[in-house]
Formats: sequence, C-alpha cells, structure tokens
Amino acid sequence: MASTSSLGSSSSASASQAATFYKDFNEIIQDLTTQTESVADVEGLSEILTRASSARAVLQASTSILPARDQATHQTALKRLLEGVEARRRHLYAGQPYSIPPEADHDAPKTGAIAATNKPKANGGFAFRRKAKPAPTTGSMLHSKSALPESRANAVATQLTDEDSETRPMAPSSSKVVKQDDENLTSHLRVSSIQGRHIAVSDLRLHSTSHSTQEQEKDLHLLDLTDCLIDLRATSYASEEPSRITQSAFAALQLRRLSRCILLLPRISGAVMLHDLQDCFIRVECGQFRMHTSNNNTILLRLHSSASVATIEQCRDISFGAQSQQTDEAVPTLTPGEKEPEVRVQDFDRPFVPIGTTSESWTVLMDHRRRNAERVSRELPTQDYRRQEDASTIDAVDGITGEGANVDVRWLRKELATILPQPLTDATTQD
Repeated sequence: MASTSSLGSSSSASASQAATFYKDFNEIIQDLTTQTESVADVEGLSEILTRASSARAVLQASTSILPARDQATHQTALKRLLEGVEARRRHLYAGQPYSIPPEADHDAPKTGAIAATNKPKANGGFAFRRKAKPAPTTGSMLHSKSALPESRANAVATQLTDEDSETRPMAPSSSKVVKQDDENLTSHLRVSSIQGRHIAVSDLRLHSTSHSTQEQEKDLHLLDLTDCLIDLRATSYASEEPSRITQSAFAALQLRRLSRCILLLPRISGAVMLHDLQDCFIRVECGQFRMHTSNNNTILLRLHSSASVATIEQCRDISFGAQSQQTDEAVPTLTPGEKEPEVRVQDFDRPFVPIGTTSESWTVLMDHRRRNAERVSRELPTQDYRRQEDASTIDAVDGITGEGANVDVRWLRKELATILPQPLTDATTQD
C-alpha cells in the first residue's frame, strides 16, 4: 500500500488517485513479471519491454499526483522488472540460470525502461523478429483484462487506456505468415556490413513464388553501415526501368551501428528502433520511433498518430523536424508567420522535461538545415551521387538479393555537413 505518511500530506482527492495508481501500477508490474518468468523465447521479451516503456511514461506523467516516496517505490519496482527481463534474456541466449534479481539497491545508478536493451548482448542482442502468433483478443500494451479491473474511472486509468489506443508495433503481427519451407519467405530481412554504397529499393529484390498473391510485411534490419546512401522509398533509379511509386511492405525497422549515412525510408507500419547512430540523416514515417545511444543526427519524422511521441534515451545533439502528410514529400519550407509543425519528443534521460519541450539532448531542426534536408529528400539526380561501375552483390541474407552501386562519399559527407546539428565526427568531408 502507498505510504500513509506521504499520502496524508496530500489532499483527499490526490491521496485517492495516488492509492489507485499504486494498486494499478503494482498489478501491471506483477503481470509483466509473471510474463517474464514464463516467456519462452527472446522475441517474446520485446512486447514486455514495450509495455514496460509505456508504464514508465505513464509514471513520469503522473508525478503531480504521486508523493516523492511513492514515486521512488514505483521506480524501484520498474527497475527490478527490467533487471528480471535482462536476466531472462541472458538465460534464453546462453542457458544461464534464471532468477528474478533481489531488491534493487536504491543507491545504484538509475536505468531507463529501454536502456536495459542497450547493454552489450551476446549474438547482437534482441532481433525483434516477428513470429506467427495468435493476435491477442483482449488486453493492451500496459494491461490485460485479467490484470486490471474494467471499472477504473480515474485519470490514471484514462491515461493507460489512451496509451493502449496507439499502434503496437512490437506485438505479434496479425498478417498471415507463410512457412519458409513452402515458399522460401521470411519475415526478417537484413543488410549488413556495407561501406560507401548506394542501396535503392530496386536493389532489394524479394524472393517470391507463383502462389504468393500478397506480399507479407517484413521487418528490415540495417546493421553496420558506413558512408552509405539508403533510399528505400519505392522509386526505381535503374536507368533501364521507369520511375515508379509503390507501397512499401516493411512492418518494422531496426538500425544499429550506422555512421555517416543518409537514409530516405518508406512508410513503416510499425516501429523504428535505432541504436548507436552517428552523423546520420534519417527521413521516415512510422508508428513508433525510439532512438538510443546515438549522437549528432537529424531526423525528418512523421508518426502515424498525432498522439504518438518519439522517444530518445542516452542521446545527444539530435535535431527533429516534421514531415507533411504526404509520405514521399518533406515539409515545405515555412513561410513568414506560418506555424512550425509540432515535433513531440520525450527525453527519457530528463523525465521532468515536458513532452515536446526541447532538452539538452534534442532540438528542433533549424530552418536552413531543414531546407537542406528537404532538398536532399527531393532532389537526388542519378549522376550526382550514384556510380554504377564495379557494383557488387550486397551482403544480405534472409530473402534479399541484389546489387548496390558505389556512392560518391565526398558528396555524401558534404551534404551531411549541411544537415547535421554538429560537424561530422571525423571533421572531414573528404573521401
């Protein structure tokens, strides 16, 4: 129960809200702890982390009704849950004995809800691969019908329900998954270990069969890329093919360890997860956007829902600009007196900074850099950035084949220097 002394100092209404929040939040933590103990694979941990992240956001947004002592209690419970998730992950990866960690030390450094996924992990950490599972019939990102009563009629309950209305990209896909041994299809695509290349959507030729009438949504992982131009908007740049625009089939996107890259991405139906990005420009529309341990990046972003919030953690020098509703067009340069589109970002490292308010970690994209970002997004003449000679096969697996072209690295770095909030890390725009 919430501390009597702390609740006694609040008004009766606030005390009642705090007590209800205490009960509901504890039930959420207990439910997630039970799921963590029984989860059978690493992929199953991704939804638990998503719900834990949402629980943390709700906790941060409810500080006005919670006494300081109760806030510390909830934070400790959440931290212990995340330590349990990490222990379970190690057990699943390496077969180590699993147990829920003991009570967390109050003097230990605080960790965020998603920071637990940023620690070095065996075999590259979470894959966030989609699996064919029955779609849940009840429940939400934060709670299930069995865990929480339906009759909660208070502000905290409303906030939890509103969170549930958002898209849930980490939940199992409801689309039909074709067996790989039948059609040589997979829901996970990966491109990795590429330097100085241009990769277009026409280079990612997906395997298909005669009886595959509807292409399955796929998760795409881009890993360990340096000095690359990744343009996956559904436009063909091959000289022998006419330009065309088609609907992307990517369900989720994960970016890891990218340096000095320009990424012009299609509409992603689910989440975009970014880890360890340095000196990159990214243009994307998605359901959720989460960035971790990244520095000096510019983001042109549009989220499917106006109520959704981009989140960052352990980041610095990140600039955000908004996209228009047209998927393949960046926001036009603002005219005098025109209101700038809202960019809603939550900095998990600074929980008391209101959502949408800039912090030491992120800023709104400056107008002159926005113009440069828009120009790069709209105007990419083939001969200016793409070298077709000596093209070699992309090192890709799980259903992707194709060839990429060399990119003019000097051009790429010079463009990045006009877009990024800070100079390139290596302080050069030369090859």
